[in-house]
Amino acid sequence: MRRSYDRIAPSYNRSRGTGPKWQDRVLSRFIRFLPPGGRVLDLGCGVGIVLKHFHANGFRVAGIDQSPKMVQFARRRVPQAALFCRNMVNPGFKAGSFDGIISQYAVIHVPQASQPEVFRHMYRLLAPGGYALFNLCDGATEEVGEWDGEYLYWSGTSLPESFRRIRRAGLRILWHQGLGPRGDHHTWIFARKPRE
Repeated sequence: MRRSYDRIAPSYNRSRGTGPKWQDRVLSRFIRFLPPGGRVLDLGCGVGIVLKHFHANGFRVAGIDQSPKMVQFARRRVPQAALFCRNMVNPGFKAGSFDGIISQYAVIHVPQASQPEVFRHMYRLLAPGGYALFNLCDGATEEVGEWDGEYLYWSGTSLPESFRRIRRAGLRILWHQGLGPRGDHHTWIFARKPRE
């Protein structure tokens, strides 16, 4: 995955100045729940498109990605961000460091057996009352397929099992919905770490 995304990074960076309009609307709703000037982490930040959006809205931003090339482009796009080449099952950072966590098209690349650990890290990294927005595959899948000329790995379990795993990690699911065009449809989840 790391090598594939390293090779994809230049074309990905050139072709993705902004996200689709429906995705921008979801992000705008998410932002309304966060404290002004709050701390936001992007797990699987890619080339920094979403981080730039949050920084432009006054947030302090950080991100991780397993692809060094993606991180390199993200640093150019958002030099103010704290960016690291790390993976989602070992993201680093102190507990309670963030008011919001965003993860777009990243959990879907984590083996389903390791996804509960990602949810536990989300819970750990969020401050009490913090929010997370992320997407998952619509159902059980584990496959390798071609995308943008490279082979990538996708993984997910059934949605009921994913919801159980998220709740077991301590997060409260506030909203979930299938979004995206046909052929690139995912379930988006908005969750919160309880204050107590």
